[in-house]
Amino acid sequence: MNVKNCASCHTLFFNPIRSQILCPQCKEDEEINLGKVHTFLNNHQDASLLDVVMETGISESQIRRYIEEGRIDTTSFTGLELNCQICGLPIKTGNRCSRCSDELKKEFQIAYLNLSRKDSNNKL
Repeated sequence: MNVKNCASCHTLFFNPIRSQILCPQCKEDEEINLGKVHTFLNNHQDASLLDVVMETGISESQIRRYIEEGRIDTTSFTGLELNCQICGLPIKTGNRCSRCSDELKKEFQIAYLNLSRKDSNNKL
């Protein structure tokens, strides 16, 4: 049986989908909040993040999470701007710019190759 604590309200809930982290009530609340943000942005395409927070009552962190998860596409909204978590450059989606993402990917590949080589040397 898949029982899990909700990541938002911490109540126990039956979780038939392992990747689900919110209970049904919090999931519904989140969809309602996301709808409020979409409605506001569709009517105010030049709104800043602060404008969205003030008018919808949805927290900045929750709106940022929606954007990072790709649930809000900021390319149509001129006032919404995010910054790369690594270098600080302006970005429209996610949490890293393409240059930093590519650099991070290269670093992971190098680390993986080094670990693979070290592991194969230890087996000899």
